[in-house]
Parts: sequence; structure tokens; C-alpha cells
Amino acid sequence: VHGLGERLGKELDRTVGQLEAVERVVRNANLEKTELQAQLRETISSYTEAIEKLHQQLAMAKGGPTASLQLQLHEARAQQQRYQLELQELRARIDDEQQRAPKASESSAEAQAKAEALRGEISKLRTSITGMTGDAAMHSQRDFTRAEELRRLRSDVDMLNSEKEGLEKCAAQADKDKQDLIENFLYVKGCLDKLQMASLEAPDASPEHEREVAKLKETYSQVVDDRNRLAVRVEAMDRDRERQKQLRESALERVMNANARLLEERDRLEK
Repeated sequence: VHGLGERLGKELDRTVGQLEAVERVVRNANLEKTELQAQLRETISSYTEAIEKLHQQLAMAKGGPTASLQLQLHEARAQQQRYQLELQELRARIDDEQQRAPKASESSAEAQAKAEALRGEISKLRTSITGMTGDAAMHSQRDFTRAEELRRLRSDVDMLNSEKEGLEKCAAQADKDKQDLIENFLYVKGCLDKLQMASLEAPDASPEHEREVAKLKETYSQVVDDRNRLAVRVEAMDRDRERQKQLRESALERVMNANARLLEERDRLEK
């Protein structure tokens, strides 16, 4: 399009140059015509003046010798014939210039029409180029907006994956702590059961044995409390993990829907 615009611009400049050349020819022809008309008027005036002088001289010559007057009259006639020839040549040149002037005017009018047509075509091309530039800017802005949305969606996906990994690590640690507490609870309960059986079988319990039993009971109570607290914590973590899972699934669904919309828009733009 730019190449076509440059070519039309060069052609317009060439046409304008031709138009200026034609205008110069017409101007020179008109100037020469004016000069020839001035020369013609001057020649006619000189003819008139010479004839008037001859008439005056003939009127003043009364009965005297007329040889000199006849000679002057002969010279005047010869000069008149010469002037008539010059007048005919001037008229022929004027007619020739008058015939050439309309042709130059026609060429000038044709060049002007061609120049106007070229100007109109260049104006249309400029309008088309401006429209294409606007469309390109709009598509560029749309592509930039789509790229920004994709970048934001990728960031959301990365953040959700990071949160998922953190929750999985917390859940694994909670399961490990729960298993350790269960094993400790079973071990302490087994020891307590053995002591209780031993206390039932023994006839008399020594004070040291009773202190040991009381200590084991206290430890057992602490283990039970820890187990209960851990169970509450694990239950809360399970609820939080389930909630995070739902949020992650909802966010992933939004990402997939947005990606599908972007793909549909890209396909529509490509068509």
C-alpha cells in the first residue's frame, strides 16, 4: 500500500510538472500574441501616418514640379507593400498561435483532470492506510489484553499448585503425628493393663509400686489428652484441606473456562 501511494505520488508530481509546462507554453503564447498585436498596431499607425503625409504633400504641390512627389509616392507604395507583407506574416503567426492555444488549453484541462483524479485516489489510499493502522492497533491491544489475562491465569494456577503442595505436606505430617500418638497410646495402655493385672494378682502393693502406677496413670491421662487434641487438630485440618480442595477446583474450573473463551476468540479472529 505504501509502495502504491509513493508511485501515485510520483505520478502526481510528474503530472503537475507537465501541467506547469503546458501553462508556461500557454503563457508564452499569450505573451507573444500580445507582442505581435502591439507590433501590428504600430505598423498600422505608421501606415496611416505615411499615407496622411503623402496626401498633405500632394495637396500642397500646386503646379510645381511633381517629379519628387511622384518618387516619394512610389517609395511610399513600395513601403506600403512591404508593410502589407509583414502584416500578412504577423496575421499568419497570430492565427497559428490562436490555433495552438486551444490545444494547450485542452492539454492543460486534461492534465488538471488527471491530477484531480490522482489526488482523489491518494486521499482514498491514505484513508485506507489510516483504517488499517487503526485495525492493527485494535488487534494489538486485544492481543495484549489476552496475553495479560493468560499471564494472570498462569500465576493463579502456580499459586494454587503451591498451596496444594503445602497442604499435602501438612496432611502427611498430621497423619504421621496421629500414627505416633496412636502407637504411644497403645504402648502406654498395654503397660497400664499389665500393671493393673499385676496389682490384682499381687497381695499387697508397696508404696513404690503405687507411685509407679499413679505415674503411669498420669502419663496415660496426658497421652489421652494429647490424642484428643491431636484428633481435634486433624479434624480441623481435614476440614481446611477439603475447603482448600473445593477452592482449588473452583479456581481451576475458572481457569479452564477462561482458557476456552480465549481459544474461541483466537479461532474467531483467525477466521
